[in-house]
Amino acid sequence: MNLFLLNLSLWLHPFFVSVTEINHNAAEKTLEISVRTFTDDLENILRERYPNRKVDLINPAAGGAMDTLIKFYLLEKMSFNVNGSGKKPVYIGFERVDESVWSFFEITGVPELKTLKIHNAVLYDYKPEQINMVHVVKGKERQSRKLDNPEADWEFRF
Repeated sequence: MNLFLLNLSLWLHPFFVSVTEINHNAAEKTLEISVRTFTDDLENILRERYPNRKVDLINPAAGGAMDTLIKFYLLEKMSFNVNGSGKKPVYIGFERVDESVWSFFEITGVPELKTLKIHNAVLYDYKPEQINMVHVVKGKERQSRKLDNPEADWEFRF
């Protein structure tokens, strides 16, 4: 492999994965949700979905406009059913860390977590090989599930 191709391969990530972490905060009676995506993947799907909008997740000056796009996209691709009741998360914001974007949501009014049905099709419309990892934490118990496109639905039981 020549040096150019080696350097190019270091810039491109060879897999397409998101990580969603859901933590039940019993004291606050909330579900704290964070969604981690690769910055370039999220930017690319936002450009495809909103072609008339300037998309720049690296430039902090565009934060407010990017909040709106991220919120609309992720809330369209994810849904939550908590203890048998559909719940809409509240978007908190996003933060760029290295090559990733962390997006934050919260669901209030969850004193106890017995079941959590999640629909997560984040970036399935971008890459057919997309994988979405979901981790749910309740107290000291942690459950995880790998969702391979097109599988988007899973129920966690505690």
